[in-house]
Amino acid sequence: MTRRGPWPPPGLVAADAVAAAAVAAFALIRSPVLTPSIWVAALAIAVVLPFRRVRPGLVLGAELSAGASAVLIGVPGDPVVLAVAFALYPVALHTESVRGSIIAFGVSLAAVVLPGLAVLVVGGLPLATGIREVGAATTGAVTVVVYSAVVLTSVWVLGRLVRGRRADAAALIRMRERQAVTEERLRIARDVHDIVGHSLGLITMKAAVTGHLADRPEESRAALAMIEQVGRDALTDVRTVLADLRSAPDDLPDLAGVDGLVEAAGAAGLRVDYTALVERERVPGGLQASAYRIVQESLTNALRYAEPRRCSVTVAFDDGVLRIDVVNPSTGRRDPALRGQGIIGMTERAALHGGELTATTGADGEFAVVATIPLDARQHDP
Repeated sequence: MTRRGPWPPPGLVAADAVAAAAVAAFALIRSPVLTPSIWVAALAIAVVLPFRRVRPGLVLGAELSAGASAVLIGVPGDPVVLAVAFALYPVALHTESVRGSIIAFGVSLAAVVLPGLAVLVVGGLPLATGIREVGAATTGAVTVVVYSAVVLTSVWVLGRLVRGRRADAAALIRMRERQAVTEERLRIARDVHDIVGHSLGLITMKAAVTGHLADRPEESRAALAMIEQVGRDALTDVRTVLADLRSAPDDLPDLAGVDGLVEAAGAAGLRVDYTALVERERVPGGLQASAYRIVQESLTNALRYAEPRRCSVTVAFDDGVLRIDVVNPSTGRRDPALRGQGIIGMTERAALHGGELTATTGADGEFAVVATIPLDARQHDP
């Protein structure tokens, strides 16, 4: 099925009109005698060509009828073949069915070859008076067939090749769009997991402490105020993630926010030794956001499982590599080496920038998260 195309830009219509005029002029120049019927036939093979991009099938059908009639009247075959090839190309380009495209090619070839052969072998042709007297029809049958076949086959093959390339390009674009959607969903899932997990960890720990402060109202109120603030911050972060799927770089968390994570963890009862050996302006924004989330998830794990309640965090940049180390004592309540969603999310964040992350338990029971991300992989930034 050949689909009707949209109206092309004026520049393309003008180019097709110029090409149609050139075909008509070529037909007149090649005709040995210029009779009124030759003039009409030459104009007929050119008049529909400017519309070939809008109605390819209809224009090709009209062109085949006009071309066959023109050859029988006395217009030389070579300008007719060029006109038919001009009309055949958009049909080969836009016809979805290979079978339909082949049929169009076969009909086109027959429509120019058969009238040409008829002029060579049938007496009384061409119809225009004066053509036979000057001996215009001297081309052999083999030459007519070969010339027509070569020109039309080349045009048809070119149209199908261009269609195939466009289809491949469109499929690649669709695949990249689906991949982008998938990656965006994963990013949102990671962000929501990190935000909710970290905030709920702080709230849970602070709520547990509040239960033992019933006889100390001032400390109890302070703990409740912190729970409220953490909850509000978490809601704001989640709304930001869900409301804007493509956050602007200014909306992303960065390494400057790690101080706030450390402060919040300390308020929840986790002693954090934080060391920053990095010039933030040298680290791309997307990489800073991932580093922030890795530290956030690591502190969340430490809040849940570290015993005693302490950990160390080091963020350093040296020799083109950003390194994040989070070390805390492990606990018998859970094997920290088990790769839960938090560890998987951190690993994916590091891999997103061409880096790697390991989470291991040492012989002394310490659980260490180590992420190394090369700065020259910044092309992987989201």
